Amino acid sequence: AFVAGWEEIAIPGPRSGFWVYIVGPLLGGSIGAGAYDLLIRPGLAGVASDVAASESSSVEGKSPD
Repeated sequence: AFVAGWEEIAIPGPRSGFWVYIVGPLLGGSIGAGAYDLLIRPGLAGVASDVAASESSSVEGKSPD
């Protein structure tokens, strides 16, 4: 960013704001993981049990080779 002409604004920027680039992704990852656990995973559990049930019923009907 310094080479592109941002000079001293690049990093660390005004008021030593470089910590935002370290803390932001850590907080975002934690919030994203929590949202996945609360919103996405419960829906996937129902699909996984349906798939497992259909696979086990199709395996029971097959004769060993």
